[in-house]
Amino acid sequence: MHGGKGANTAVAAHRFCLQESETDSNGTLSADIDIQVALHGAVGGDEYGRLLKEELADAGIDVSGVDTLPSSTSGICCVLVDAKTGESSNIAYQGANINWQPSDALMDRQSSKGPDRPDLVILHLDTSLEVVRKILKTAAEFKIDALLNPSPVTDLGTEIYHNLTHLILNEPEAMRLSRVDFGKFPTKAAWQKAGMYFIELGVMHVVITLGAKGAYYITAHESGLVSLAEKINVIDSTGAGDTFTGTYAVEYVRTKRLGIWNMATAVERACKAATATVGKLGAHDSDP
Repeated sequence: MHGGKGANTAVAAHRFCLQESETDSNGTLSADIDIQVALHGAVGGDEYGRLLKEELADAGIDVSGVDTLPSSTSGICCVLVDAKTGESSNIAYQGANINWQPSDALMDRQSSKGPDRPDLVILHLDTSLEVVRKILKTAAEFKIDALLNPSPVTDLGTEIYHNLTHLILNEPEAMRLSRVDFGKFPTKAAWQKAGMYFIELGVMHVVITLGAKGAYYITAHESGLVSLAEKINVIDSTGAGDTFTGTYAVEYVRTKRLGIWNMATAVERACKAATATVGKLGAHDSDP
């Protein structure tokens, strides 16, 4: 099965672009306000890379920024799914992505004032930290909103959070990066403490995803817990976090353009989309 955090997020974002917005009484489609999804990164000079780019292009993703590195192999991941709980774990090899460097064209796109200028840049940690920092620095310099999903998690320091628009992370990632111990039975107080750690470092919006418990969100001015409306039949949780990120990102871009951005609503829609993915096996195939 094809996947990868960037690819999963891009597919989820593109598919959500084609859904009617529940936050707009006119039923505006994201496609109607011209939201386009472009993926940047690298694959190796192998069959896996070729097939992944073909699949993403067929799905409507702009893959012109996905480089093929002939001397590298494409990243691969072994996903283990617990048959009883549906929870997944994985062992990943980052492959070509870890050697990827953003092209001049990508950096020019970020600094552009024209139609190619992105509304939002989404980053994971499948590339080197040097690249992540470089792209975030350019985004901040040209006042482009940026979303970081720090997975696979690694220690980041504190500077990376300065001027970050959105941070989306799960409970283990939040505990490690904030150094707040959630304990065996996490509480709102623990989530709030972790969230405020990032807010005080400069992040504007923080979301801590909680699996079957929903998601906790916090800014400097508001916070809340979005609980799932019904019991989930979890078959495979692979890619649920990426679906959450992609859906949240599109809802942010769409509602910001319309002047009706509401964080609670974005988190609710992202939870709903992520919940829909866990009822099927796989990542791309389970995206709503």
